Amino acid sequence: MMHLEWYHIPLAAGILFLVYGLYRLKRYTSMCSKCLRAEGSVYDIITKKDEQGADDYYMVIGFITQKQALIIEEINVSFNPYEYQKGDTVSVLYNTQNPEKFILDESKVSAYTYIFCLAPGIVFILVGMWMICMKDVNAYG
Repeated sequence: MMHLEWYHIPLAAGILFLVYGLYRLKRYTSMCSKCLRAEGSVYDIITKKDEQGADDYYMVIGFITQKQALIIEEINVSFNPYEYQKGDTVSVLYNTQNPEKFILDESKVSAYTYIFCLAPGIVFILVGMWMICMKDVNAYG
């Protein structure tokens, strides 16, 4: 039976990063395949306090669906306040069955998210495997 040592930590961290990155990628591609794109605008920016008392910024986005319904909803993801301002044009992906369920279509930002999850995941897995192999080599040395 294998018992866990400190050098298994990079391997475990790599697996977690990889699983999270793949989950996000699958969710985004699934959403893209089921949704329509629309052009919207930032109606308002709302500031809320988090548990530590720091400011979190949320946007109220408005867009018109393919069926000409006006949707105005607060997006449930906080953002950097310097990224967007009132009146900015944004692209959204919305669910045709429930247009209030939408995400910002930030393909470039989403790609960075996946890269920052998948790349470290692969690196940590390789480092963890290398550490385990080196331990075995040193043990039989």
